[in-house]
Amino acid sequence: MNKQSITLKIKVITLSVIILVAFVIIYSSNIIYNKNNFYPTVNKARLLTNSLKISVEEVLESNNSKFPLKTDFPYAVIDLNGKVLYSSISAYKKDVVVNLNEFMDYDNKASVQLPGLIKYTTPLIINSAQVGAAIFLIPKEDVLSISPKVVTFIDVIPIVISLFSIIILIILTYILLKKDILLPLASLNESARRILNGDFSYEIHYDYDTEMGLFCHDFEAMRDELKFSKEKEISIKVSEKELLACLSHDIKTPLTAIHGYVSGIKDGIVKDKVGIEKYCTIILNRVKMLSKLLEDILEHSKAELNKMNISLVEFYCGDFFKDILDDLSVEITSKKIRFISPDKIPNLLINADKKRLSQVMYNLVSNSIKYSKEDGSISIYFEKTGKYLNVYIKDTGIGISTADIPFIFSKFYRAEKCRNQNIPGSGLGLSISKYIVEAHGGFINCVESSLNGTIICFGIPI
Repeated sequence: MNKQSITLKIKVITLSVIILVAFVIIYSSNIIYNKNNFYPTVNKARLLTNSLKISVEEVLESNNSKFPLKTDFPYAVIDLNGKVLYSSISAYKKDVVVNLNEFMDYDNKASVQLPGLIKYTTPLIINSAQVGAAIFLIPKEDVLSISPKVVTFIDVIPIVISLFSIIILIILTYILLKKDILLPLASLNESARRILNGDFSYEIHYDYDTEMGLFCHDFEAMRDELKFSKEKEISIKVSEKELLACLSHDIKTPLTAIHGYVSGIKDGIVKDKVGIEKYCTIILNRVKMLSKLLEDILEHSKAELNKMNISLVEFYCGDFFKDILDDLSVEITSKKIRFISPDKIPNLLINADKKRLSQVMYNLVSNSIKYSKEDGSISIYFEKTGKYLNVYIKDTGIGISTADIPFIFSKFYRAEKCRNQNIPGSGLGLSISKYIVEAHGGFINCVESSLNGTIICFGIPI
């Protein structure tokens, strides 16, 4: 986008209008002030009448009353007292005394009174002293090389051009105001009105890099932020409802069991030591289940607030994964599930949080244990691909339906058949694992799932 400034445009147009208006005023004033000299007559008239003027002065000097009679245009001669000495003009009679000011006046009256004629007045000088004056009525065509109408038109052209330019500038100003200010303001007003009504879908399309454009861009950024905040608020409310629904289900089940077994002991349903120990073991397991649920909720809350502590350190992962697998093998085999360990663990230098990475491994394996049968198997293997170390957890459990796969890493999500089979869990384990892996710059996904089992893979940058 080219850099454009509405303020600069308005300043330039305003300055141009002011200059043009000033020019029109000054030029018009100059024409009005010099109206008596509107036509360039003086020099031409002096040349046409010079020989006749000299002849008149010679007659006056010789005291001869015979003035030149053969002329191409009328003229009159007066002395300093205003007495007409000679006249071929009907308005001035011989021996009549006239008003010197009117006689000597340089204006266009003669042109008005006698169309087609120009009045020219000149003093009569003898021996360096004025003895009188003469006026001549000269046809305009003899004096003017250009028609007076043409001269008038030429003199008026600058005014017409200036006024036309002012009109164009005013039209341009209106177009500028409408395009760069009024229309964007209308869009801003419409967007603000819709935002007040909770509608964040109205977009302002204004791509000019001007002051108004920057304002529109900032307004759009604010709208997007408000839209995001609103969507996040809605998402949080939905999550709260999901949380309440999940907690009510996942807490109620173990609490009901605990209540039942405690009541059984209290009511004397079991009285022998073996029966009481059995009931206590079940109660303890349910308490552990509740503790794990509360722990998952706490971890999820930290992830939601981006406050889960991830401390990255560099280390070779061979011994780290070997210790985890040794620990997991005990838990897996205790559930009467076969554990297939990898033949070789890549000893690569990675930058990770050991505690959080262990949490991911335990979460994924714990899921596989929950969904596997006693005669099933769980295998873990590693693969180096490009810039990632991929860790695969494969089980022979109940599998995940195709419809559920896109949602398994969503918080609180649990497949319907898991709930129907009363498999314990909060639905937060995979969501927390996804947050931890992505915080490391890695990825996690479901590679494959069927009735014969599931393969989950996560990758850590190397």
